[in-house]
Amino acid sequence: MKGSFGIGITDASFSVEGPLKIKNTSFIITGRKTLVDPLMALASRLSDGGPYIVSYGFHDINGKFSWKPNERNNFNLNIYQGDDYLNFWSTKKVSSTEKHRLNNTWGNLLVSARWNSLISSKLYSSNSISYTRYRLKDYIKYSLTSRTDTVNFKRKYLSSVQDISYRSAWKYNASENWVIDFGLQSSLLSYVPNNTYISNRDVQPPVDKTNSLETALYADNKLTFLRNQEVTLGLRIVNYSTRGFSGFSFEPRLNMNIALNENHTLNASYMRVSQYSHLIFTTGNIMNNEVWIPANKQIPAAKSDQFTIGWNGGFNNMAYSTEVNLYYKKMLNLSTFKEGYTSLMGDENWLYQKK
Repeated sequence: MKGSFGIGITDASFSVEGPLKIKNTSFIITGRKTLVDPLMALASRLSDGGPYIVSYGFHDINGKFSWKPNERNNFNLNIYQGDDYLNFWSTKKVSSTEKHRLNNTWGNLLVSARWNSLISSKLYSSNSISYTRYRLKDYIKYSLTSRTDTVNFKRKYLSSVQDISYRSAWKYNASENWVIDFGLQSSLLSYVPNNTYISNRDVQPPVDKTNSLETALYADNKLTFLRNQEVTLGLRIVNYSTRGFSGFSFEPRLNMNIALNENHTLNASYMRVSQYSHLIFTTGNIMNNEVWIPANKQIPAAKSDQFTIGWNGGFNNMAYSTEVNLYYKKMLNLSTFKEGYTSLMGDENWLYQKK
């Protein structure tokens, strides 16, 4: 059992690791937290920037549990949580009648479990279940006091995407010159692009939630022949379905490594990829504003074709090496907001503001 702890001007961190009572088990936990939050708040208070305080900070924590029941199997459990936060508020003054505060928080949570197994000298498998969540929160509180009345206003904004996935990956050594990688992945995703609560609304809009299911099958064939010449040929098939929309994609991949001699190699590759989740952001705001939205009838899946060619060479008995790569990439169906659109917060018609 061992650990460490460190503290400095900007952050503090720790780590603890060691064995557990169960045979062939171990764990490790690490974490860190910024200490610049109060320093930034103090600096903004003492500066001439006006009656406002600004602070920024983040934290993250990682944990891993490992178990190796025998020489052919091992199990891992991983946990991660991290947040960034930006705070902005007005200072309290005796003569002040107007106060406001703003908090912006964004971060991720991940929990995953994976079982690796060596079934035979030719067959290897890795199966995992995972849960991930990204969320962005924005909170504003405002109050105005007059001689006769006090007005209070609150706005809470939430954007999130959750992903529950199962992955099964297999590797089969068919022969000395042929390796096959194949498997599947199925993900249930839940999107909340825009959930806004405004205190002075008589009726709050319902939560804008969209669920989707994305399933993919893939296979890669790696062939080695003629003095370490390698060719990898693969195909990924993706099926995507959500409310009122479904998509189907074929994603071929080809990679070739041609050894001209012991010191020089040529490489060429082609791949097609599809993405049914779009990352968009709006401008004109100092706060974090990255939002994930699902593909649908109005917003088709993003696609990309990429070609690469390269050369790697060594000289003077490999004392020097040189690498040159060229690529061409074509991207389709990239989505963003129209120019001038500032923020989707509170906009129930955000879906039709796309470009």
